[in-house]
Amino acid sequence: MTAGRDRNATGQKEPSMKYSPRAILAAAAVVLVLVIPVSSGCKELQVLASQDVTVYYEDSLEASALEIEASFRDLVRELEAVLGWRLPESPAVVLTADRRTFVRMAGSDHVAAVAIPRKQLILIDHSRMTLRSSTLKHTLKHELCHLLLHRHIDSPRLPRWLDEGVAQWTSDGMSEILMKRNPFLVSRAVRTGNIIPLRHMETSFPASEQELLLSYEASKSIVEFILRDYGREGLQGILEGLRRGDDIDGAVPGSLGISLDELERRWHDHVRGRASWIAFAGYYLYELLFVGAALLLVAAFIRTMKRKRDFRRFDEGDDTGQEK
Repeated sequence: MTAGRDRNATGQKEPSMKYSPRAILAAAAVVLVLVIPVSSGCKELQVLASQDVTVYYEDSLEASALEIEASFRDLVRELEAVLGWRLPESPAVVLTADRRTFVRMAGSDHVAAVAIPRKQLILIDHSRMTLRSSTLKHTLKHELCHLLLHRHIDSPRLPRWLDEGVAQWTSDGMSEILMKRNPFLVSRAVRTGNIIPLRHMETSFPASEQELLLSYEASKSIVEFILRDYGREGLQGILEGLRRGDDIDGAVPGSLGISLDELERRWHDHVRGRASWIAFAGYYLYELLFVGAALLLVAAFIRTMKRKRDFRRFDEGDDTGQEK
């Protein structure tokens, strides 16, 4: 495995190249070039190339580029072991620290990363990664799962909700969205009748922020339900059916023995059953403890003030008695 920036035959670093952002969608990943516009001109990208992955990055992100190169093979192996499929192509990863540039490339202001399967390309907004290296690795694993799924399943047959739900499952719940997660969003939507039907999430997710968040949470929730009631074999059977050429209405009964509509109904029933006050209290435990502590503090303050007032009245009564 070769790591490091491209160098010429003398061992000297090759001159940096300037890239055009429009080439991302037009060029193959192996010859990807990119320009990041900034106020003073163009920011040059460096290239870290190995037999597994090519990383394009700004100078300030070299440590993260090296981290991606070092962890890439292990992440791919983990995904291949879970899904039972291989990722034969070597994808490209573009790291940028410029939020405006990322939004322009990704086409959304609500995500921190995006995969472009037809180009075997992953875009990551490094400015949205936390200081923990696990965030970058899980984000990369999430996007790699998208590439792997689309490598074996024709995109028109892979429902968006299944694509996103599986990617969140394989990356320990990691999602691309930047909005605050709320596991009670799905149960509230089911109980109020505002849950988005699965068939409305087959090709795309809604654009509004709240419905987009609900779509991600619902995708995660139903995949977790499939795993809970039908096991990993049930989920893998659905994916395998899609790989063979079935649509989702054929793949679900072929693996689970029930229709997609029945699966959705059972999932809703399961979500309603979990929406108890005990689960609510468990999720908001810290908030409830904080409120409880605040109420105790207020009660203690009131009790102290009342005690001081009683002592003051007692002292005043003693003084009056002495004068008589």
